[in-house]
Amino acid sequence: MCCEIPGWNLTAPGRVYTQRSERNMTFIDFKTAVKKALDFLAGVYADEDLRDVRLEEIELSEDDKFWNITLSYRRYAPPASSVSGATELIAGAPPREYKVIAVRLWNGEVRSMKIRQPV
Repeated sequence: MCCEIPGWNLTAPGRVYTQRSERNMTFIDFKTAVKKALDFLAGVYADEDLRDVRLEEIELSEDDKFWNITLSYRRYAPPASSVSGATELIAGAPPREYKVIAVRLWNGEVRSMKIRQPV
């Protein structure tokens, strides 16, 4: 068995699972959800310089409907001149930002992106 989801009888790699109501559904696994979240983040911030993107957390929502994927990154301002690039080196890296991206379990659709404050 690959993982435990309350109320679901999970079968092996075919990713066809049956709920207690005997309704068949196909779910995405966490690796696919992470890829969807990364692609979404890259699309939203396509015009910005995000670096050092990291996977922080993977969580199944309490209602078993979403993968909540927490990603973090550093957002760099575009250099206006070589002087600002030198200032960036002196000042250090910008603070890490965190986002929680909710990906639907059954179809991989991204439903939301929220700010997550660092602990």
